[in-house]
Parts: sequence; structure tokens; C-alpha cells
Amino acid sequence: MSVLIESKFIEQLTADPVWQSLITGGTYSAQVLGRMGIVYTNPVLAAGGAFDGATLKPIAFVRTLREEPFPGVRDEVFQAMSTTRLVEVYLYQDSGIDIIEAALKEAYRIFHDKHFDFGRVMFAGGVGARASEELSGVFFAVVRFVVYTIRLGS
Repeated sequence: MSVLIESKFIEQLTADPVWQSLITGGTYSAQVLGRMGIVYTNPVLAAGGAFDGATLKPIAFVRTLREEPFPGVRDEVFQAMSTTRLVEVYLYQDSGIDIIEAALKEAYRIFHDKHFDFGRVMFAGGVGARASEELSGVFFAVVRFVVYTIRLGS
């Protein structure tokens, strides 16, 4: 379910024309980072157009965290229970914060308090734009969402 939700988030983001105009370096699964991280020699990022030479374009990574039981729904007869999963969208921009600040607002508009085929999504906070300690001259921000789902047992 984690990969499904992650891919659905990426699908929703990349289908939005405003998002596309802001995040010109691409929207990726955080799994593509691997041990290489955000470097122009990362083959996935290079192929996706994340860099203009050695300069990082505005990019986003979507990461899902562990599914947790949620006491909202529990039905022994139908073997149904509700769960939550935290989804994080990491945004990076070289030199400045204007684009990632706009992308934070756009992600909120796309997802907050919306129902999708993978569950209901609610805003869960984040981290405002700040300088990255790992990437000199690059700024990042994070927006978090909680996905509520009802799972039926087999």
C-alpha cells in the first residue's frame, strides 16, 4: 500500500499544471535517492532533468512512512479497521525559497481535506523553507499529510 499511495501522490502532483510550472526539475519517489542522494551524477535525477548543468532545478520527493492502526473504525464482523499513513513531500530549490514556498501552498491546495481512491488526505504540518545543511546553497521545505484508509480483512 505504501508504494501505491506514494505513486498516487506523485500522479496527483504531476497532473497539476501549477505544480508542473513550479517544480521544473521533477517529482520523484524518495526511493530514487538511495545512497547517492541529490547529486547530478544520480542517474534517475539526471535522466529526469533535475539539473541544469550542476545547478539544481526545483524538485520534489515523496516519501511514505509506516502504516499505523487508527481507532476510528474497527468492525470485527466485516474485519474492517482504519489506518493512517504519513506522507511527506520534500521540496528543494537552489538559491532562494520563492518556488518551494509556492509549491508548499500548491501541495496543500491539491491534497488537504480531499478524498481519493487511496483514502482521505489531511494536512499534518511541515517544515518551512530553510537552508539545507547537506547541500550548500540549496533550500528545502517539507509538507506532511495524513492518509486515512479503511482496510478490509481477507
